[in-house]
Amino acid sequence: MQKKCNRRLLFLVPFVLVLVALISCSIQGCANQPQDNPDLLEGEEDLTNNNNPDDNIPGEVVSSGLSMILYDNLEGYFVSGKGSCQDVDIIIPQSLDGYPVIGISDNAFKNDPFIESIFIPETIVCIEKYAFLGCGSLSQVTFGSESNLRVIGEKVFSRCEKLELISLPDGIEEIQLEAFSGCNSLISIVFPDTLFKVGRNAFEETIWWEEQEAGVVYAGKVVCGYKYITNNPSISLVVEEGCVAIADYAFFENSKLVSIFLPRSIMNIGYAAFSGCENLNSITVDTDNSRYYASNNCLIQIKEEGNELILGVGGSIILPDSVHTISDYAFYNCVQTTTIVIPEEVSYIGKAAFKNCLILSNLELPQNLEYISEQTFYSCSSLESIFLPSSILEIKASAFSGCTNLTTIFINSNEIVFGLTGISAEGNILQNSKVIYINKSLTYSYGAYLLGHFSKEDISEYQDYHKYSIILQ
Repeated sequence: MQKKCNRRLLFLVPFVLVLVALISCSIQGCANQPQDNPDLLEGEEDLTNNNNPDDNIPGEVVSSGLSMILYDNLEGYFVSGKGSCQDVDIIIPQSLDGYPVIGISDNAFKNDPFIESIFIPETIVCIEKYAFLGCGSLSQVTFGSESNLRVIGEKVFSRCEKLELISLPDGIEEIQLEAFSGCNSLISIVFPDTLFKVGRNAFEETIWWEEQEAGVVYAGKVVCGYKYITNNPSISLVVEEGCVAIADYAFFENSKLVSIFLPRSIMNIGYAAFSGCENLNSITVDTDNSRYYASNNCLIQIKEEGNELILGVGGSIILPDSVHTISDYAFYNCVQTTTIVIPEEVSYIGKAAFKNCLILSNLELPQNLEYISEQTFYSCSSLESIFLPSSILEIKASAFSGCTNLTTIFINSNEIVFGLTGISAEGNILQNSKVIYINKSLTYSYGAYLLGHFSKEDISEYQDYHKYSIILQ
């Protein structure tokens, strides 16, 4: 199981051993669980913290009996549970047996009904998901003054119902999915200026969220979402200069959003932040923004390896040639989109990218495209034909489900024709097919379903293709 951590700590942690630990970490993971970790010291399992006074600051009273796991490859300990500790006020030690205490494991204190406070020392660089989830008596969380923590993990403090306030330390960059959800007494959160990313529903069901004024809701310099103004039929979003990021799903499926203006300071747009906004018709980005730009009502992220389309709206769309990938949900719910021209350099189209584009009828897939992701064209009910280039290696689940008028398929890929082994194979592309044209140059054997349900015609309108028509029952 992966551990949450951040490479940028390498330049900040004052402890040499912590530096070594961070070399092994990534922004998405730190270490494997002991059973998956070949680097765990031989014979080493959960250890009881004896709290040798030589290991910690003189005079510091730390909690004894906490379960610890030593990760040899990280040169440090993770707190794995409460162990034999009877304290209700937990003070995690900075070190044990000469090794720093650098993390708190998944589920370490999950659903503990007795803990009332927790002190997290500056040596801690990782707090795993669910670490304090459901700690119903936890009312105080304190961080070391020189904290090296960068990420608050998924549901770490979720349902800590007595937690009323928390001051996040400088250096925190990310708050993940539902990190504070269900903390229904949480009224005050101090956000550092370093906060750069916020996950979906991070503050759901908190007093803090409920007491935010109507309009754009900010967590420090991050836009978290929007609270409706009574009787306001539409939203023209103007994000304040100085704001650095938009949270994951911040405006997902917001039917009132009609326009977006993003300032030059925006450096991170979260996952599906503006996806599914069926009435959105205008996207503008300050021309001095170095990370994003807008073109033909498309929001594009600038990347060295090729730009990525984040979001698109409108009727007829021509994507810039600089776009190499189309992100998940990019055109989701774009009910006004009829035509999309995709550059030949696009090699990846994300999950549900065109889902529910109900009147999309004109689409040509690029010659470099290798994968069609899950639900990519789900319910594109106006598509009547599709040309699958030779580059396609796989069509994933439900990619063409609900394409009720998709009756004609041109196949130029060996992998696709070989994979047609059932009605649900290759993304349900045969679900409504009546005629299939297969390039004569293909060498793979045809899938079983195709041979059993379609018959070869003697004459084809296209000289380079064999024609197969569905066998009527």
